[in-house]
Amino acid sequence: MIVGRCYVQSGHITHGLGMLDAIRTHCKSRGDGYLSAQAGEAIGSVMLDIGRIPDAIKYLTSSVEEAIREHNQWIYICGT
Repeated sequence: MIVGRCYVQSGHITHGLGMLDAIRTHCKSRGDGYLSAQAGEAIGSVMLDIGRIPDAIKYLTSSVEEAIREHNQWIYICGT
């Protein structure tokens, strides 16, 4: 996830978002909601950074709900 965020910060937004989405999808397929919430929050934060507010709200809301289910308090704090 850090590499995906670094791609975004260095201007390769599509590549970074693609990596983050692949991680989120993989985590969901494995049933790892804890890390899936973390990847979703990262995507939501990127969406905020690039001004895509409706998409950011969608990802952050979903991540917070997942963080509550998985007891991932850090993502709950970051996403709210």
